[in-house]
Amino acid sequence: MPLLRRVDRQNLIRAGFCATVLIWPALTFASDAVENLRRQVVGTWVAENIQEAKSPDGRQSAFLRSSVIFTQGAETLRVEAFLDRDLNQPLFTYESKGPYNLLQASPVIPGAIEANLTNESSLFTVHRDAPDIWKSINLGGCPLVVGKAVEISGCVSGPPFNTSGCVDQDLIHVEGNRLRFGDQQVDRCKQRPTTLDRTVFLRQEG
Repeated sequence: MPLLRRVDRQNLIRAGFCATVLIWPALTFASDAVENLRRQVVGTWVAENIQEAKSPDGRQSAFLRSSVIFTQGAETLRVEAFLDRDLNQPLFTYESKGPYNLLQASPVIPGAIEANLTNESSLFTVHRDAPDIWKSINLGGCPLVVGKAVEISGCVSGPPFNTSGCVDQDLIHVEGNRLRFGDQQVDRCKQRPTTLDRTVFLRQEG
């Protein structure tokens, strides 16, 4: 019996070695994918299209230009709003910033990496005095001053700029000079998206 136990142990060791040999390339590939994205994602990315948004009462349009800036340690989401389609009349700039963590290759989206994003600050800068507009987007209680960046996490009273302390469970997919996040309609505080969002961000050179 001791001999059988020794044989069984040797078989288990061999089986474990074989499994490691088989799995190791996949683990290395997944690790390489994360490291590649870590290098690729650093830089400034601007949304391919300008988005038109209506005020809650439907009487005012704003044209939004979104961009994302990745450094080695932090991500900044910037939304710039303008009163005209040519982007000559700035209305406000919103910036949220915080650390991000690249986790592993997505098991459902080829080429995508699972990422956790955390918001540590939400700054809102108004470029003109428009109290009715600020009230309509639930910033009426914030001490907004033209030209001054104001932290709004403690005074915003509702969407679209309401803040949360949750970790944003997202996806990041980079292909060439194009970046996409996971579906932004998903409640990413509760679950990670399983599809990519339609918005495409383009890398800005220089």
